Amino acid sequence: MGPAAVIGGQKRLLFVHQNFPGQFRYLAPALKQRGFDVQALLHHSQPAAAPTAIHGVPVQTWTPKRGTTTLAHPWAHDYETKLIRGQCVAEHADRLRQQGWQPDLIIGHPGWGELLFLKQIWPDVPQLHFLEFFYRASGLDVGFDAEFSAASSWQDQARVHSKSAAALLGLEEMAAGLSPTRFQASTYPHWCQDRIHVIHDGIDTALLRPDATASLGLSGSSQIQLSAKDPVLTFVNRNLEPYRGYHRLIRALPAIQRRCPDLVTVILGGDGVSYGAAAPTGHTWKQIYLDEVATDLDLTRVFLLVIHLMMFTGVCFRSAAVTFISLTRSCWDGVVWRPCPLVVLLLEATRPQFAR
Repeated sequence: MGPAAVIGGQKRLLFVHQNFPGQFRYLAPALKQRGFDVQALLHHSQPAAAPTAIHGVPVQTWTPKRGTTTLAHPWAHDYETKLIRGQCVAEHADRLRQQGWQPDLIIGHPGWGELLFLKQIWPDVPQLHFLEFFYRASGLDVGFDAEFSAASSWQDQARVHSKSAAALLGLEEMAAGLSPTRFQASTYPHWCQDRIHVIHDGIDTALLRPDATASLGLSGSSQIQLSAKDPVLTFVNRNLEPYRGYHRLIRALPAIQRRCPDLVTVILGGDGVSYGAAAPTGHTWKQIYLDEVATDLDLTRVFLLVIHLMMFTGVCFRSAAVTFISLTRSCWDGVVWRPCPLVVLLLEATRPQFAR
């Protein structure tokens, strides 16, 4: 018997994510397969080309009607962007309400502002927020590395501090939150910690698993054929930048190579910037720090590659490492994806209020 039957009849779930499915890639389809009435709202820049369903989940799209105010205070731009997005989503939600559709639970990512005004549309509908990161003026994405903290002025800290305005509104209105790791949950204010549940994103063990028979050819300053018997150190990030710790890895590599002369290092990542500061004009962080230690490295055993999914999974298949994860609260069990218990818990808690 599925969760929908357990909690008494079909329930309506609304997912809100600017890039749906995002972190709900497995959860949303699984809930729909279990009998829930699932809808999703997402951003799309070209309404005429927007999809009507993603992974079997019906979706409706919205597009911002305006940009940020050019002459507004620069620290207000982030907040204004979130207000614009929140207004767009609220207007779309209001049309759903006028059509007679009301969710029993809203599940969304508040990071871009889409959830800001849904309490004004559905004041009694609980919200489950995916809590990825809370901005702090120091100690997190600002001032976490002594090498760069000297460049952090009070103005830099004030700019980051102001980015938490929308997040604080969301924390006030959410019924519960979930964070993938304890670290991410710990970044949020102490007064909301009792409503945050740590639920790991999980690992698709059908895709990412060791394969003792696999091999992988790599080309760089040398060519090599890797197999499961080769010692391999991997470092994977969207972009190779100090914000991601790339400089620390590169500086440690000479000592690592001296201790493990047979080690092959595979570094996957782009030359751009995801969240940190840009490299000096005409340079990349990848090359800056590689040049710093190049004379101390055996570059024939270091491969820097542009990341893409097949390369990443290829390296994982060649790894002899096996990780077992045991979670008390999880959206999955191995490769059998199940509805998150927290979703069921919230729906059960609201059953008397939303009895059909």
